[in-house]
Amino acid sequence: MLVEVRGDKQQTIFPPSVHPSGEPIVWEADTEPTQVSGQELLLHASKLAAAVIIGRHWPAEGSRQEAALALAGALLRGGWPVEEARTFINAVAIAAGDGEAAKRAEAARFTARRMSQNLDVTGWPRLTTLITPEAAKKAGEWLGLSLPKEETVKETKRKKQPPQAERLILRAEMAALFRSPEGGLYATVPVGSHAEIWSIKSHNFRLWLVRRFYEEEQQPPNSQAVQTALSVLSCKAQFDGPTLDVHTRLAEHNGVIYLDLADEE
Repeated sequence: MLVEVRGDKQQTIFPPSVHPSGEPIVWEADTEPTQVSGQELLLHASKLAAAVIIGRHWPAEGSRQEAALALAGALLRGGWPVEEARTFINAVAIAAGDGEAAKRAEAARFTARRMSQNLDVTGWPRLTTLITPEAAKKAGEWLGLSLPKEETVKETKRKKQPPQAERLILRAEMAALFRSPEGGLYATVPVGSHAEIWSIKSHNFRLWLVRRFYEEEQQPPNSQAVQTALSVLSCKAQFDGPTLDVHTRLAEHNGVIYLDLADEE
């Protein structure tokens, strides 16, 4: 049992009742009961059940971003608005105990951009291999979305993807590129709950870019593609990015002094 929808002539339980399991019944929020149509309630219950079953089968670390991208593709192809898909994926990741739920949710916006550029995205076929076909099929039924036929899957696999260098550049979209007054080229890169400033020519930035590619495509890029992508990103930082001061440990900004404590935060 994932969720029950109860209506007239059925038992209703209010606090401070206690469930037979021993769990106390409590209010989720201290507000007046909401009036809602039965059809709307059933729709939300179906979404809740779908999120739970996908969350229960969420893959292990290493395949989670790929699952988020596949789920995003499935929802967006099914006509979901981008922000609604983003909220759903975030809820799935939280339910699954995924510590990077916010990152998974961004798969919706990333996938929407690729679709707007007529680039390939994954969807139900890939999701079925990551969370089991049974779970994907049941979630699709509850969401009112149908899995594509085998012919569609095969046709999708035959589509030609853009060169690896172009896909690497797309992976770097979450990094803010800029230049320093001295001519250095840098990227602001999200790392955990904070951001770090890395030189585009640094080993760290190169590894971050390769890891982003591998997380989403489950294959490493070739060295020539990486070098081409880094060259393009350097040009973007030089000619399209703003000019910002870069400091190593101590900085002053608008009369405030900042000290980097060099810890995880």
